[in-house]
Amino acid sequence: MRHSRFGIVRILAMIAMMLSISGAFSLSASAQSTGSISTVAKDAVTGATLWDATICLDGDDNCQTPGEGTAAYFLNVEYGAHTISASAPGYEPNSVDVTLGQPHLAQNVELTQSEPAVLQAYLYVEPQVSGTFDGKCGDEEVTGTFTNGSGRIGEFEEGTSCDLTLSAEGYADGSASGVITEQTEDDGYGSISGTLGDALPDMAEDVSFAVVADDQSIPVGAPMTINDGAVFSGVVPENGIITTDSLTPGDYTVTVGAIAGYQGATDTFTVNAEDDGETFTLTVPVEAQVTEGDVIVTVYECPGLDEVVWDGIAGDDCIAGFGNFVFAPVDDPDAFFTQFVDDTGTVTLPVGTYDVYEEGYENTSTQITISEGETAQLTVLNPGEDTGGPETPGGIIQMLIALLIAILGSLIGGSI
Repeated sequence: MRHSRFGIVRILAMIAMMLSISGAFSLSASAQSTGSISTVAKDAVTGATLWDATICLDGDDNCQTPGEGTAAYFLNVEYGAHTISASAPGYEPNSVDVTLGQPHLAQNVELTQSEPAVLQAYLYVEPQVSGTFDGKCGDEEVTGTFTNGSGRIGEFEEGTSCDLTLSAEGYADGSASGVITEQTEDDGYGSISGTLGDALPDMAEDVSFAVVADDQSIPVGAPMTINDGAVFSGVVPENGIITTDSLTPGDYTVTVGAIAGYQGATDTFTVNAEDDGETFTLTVPVEAQVTEGDVIVTVYECPGLDEVVWDGIAGDDCIAGFGNFVFAPVDDPDAFFTQFVDDTGTVTLPVGTYDVYEEGYENTSTQITISEGETAQLTVLNPGEDTGGPETPGGIIQMLIALLIAILGSLIGGSI
């Protein structure tokens, strides 16, 4: 009996051990009823990972946007059927059905690029005034208007880049640059925004500057500038008037250079915003710009000459002479100058080119050019007395003296 009871105890112990082992197996099976799922979204064509994708498990309540280098990781997911969905900008959403029956499941979701939406693109401008725009959207040239700060650009795909110049009266030019984006999801409208430049001061419109001489003539062709060429640089026109479209109020200096018959002049005028259509007049003095030069004339009388020699070399037998010379401007012969020269004399003349001849020898002449501030040389060789040429006043006097001496000698000899 003792042996029998011992055996029963052993049997009961074995049964307890088996029950214990069975319970342990049951607990282990219960702990493995959940697992984890990791997911990344990929481009269906290129296989590139879309790091900005949003990934959800079983609806929209359990979503992750993991970011670059990280997968969406869902923990404590019960074994069984689940749906993984993914979406990314520029791609069509997609989902896959999976069954979790193991501790971890890695499942990718492929997304296909969506066709860009064609949007009605609008421009919004600050400040909200009216004006014009021009530039490019994508490869297309665009122009148009905006009213009270808004205007239609045209139809363009979402994501098209635009670069526009904005213009409006009273403002400096501005710009609108950016990518056309949809205003509200699926509303079919896109927009970019821009800003005009600073407001401009009130301008004076159609302001004129006139140039007139004090004798009411116009120095046509005289060099002319307004504000050292910043506003105008050119010459005085035939009507003497330069008109500007618009000017910022302020001081404007008009300068006119000298030309033949007129002196230069300059004056500063103050233009106010209310001076629309006004004319400011610069008066130029009528004074011919006469600049002068000199010519040194040296006169000789040389025996053996039949006519006047200009710029000749006087020989040892030449003596100092004299003459009355005429200087006639080539471009105006009637405005001639005359000058008597005894031996050597300096003649001052306005700059220019002259025909020169000597009274009594009009059959020959020369030509000289007078330059400003310079001195020319002119040597004149006149025929001496023994040439039979025209007698000079000096020769007549010498003959009279010789005759007088001869007569006195005769009288004295007779009285002796």
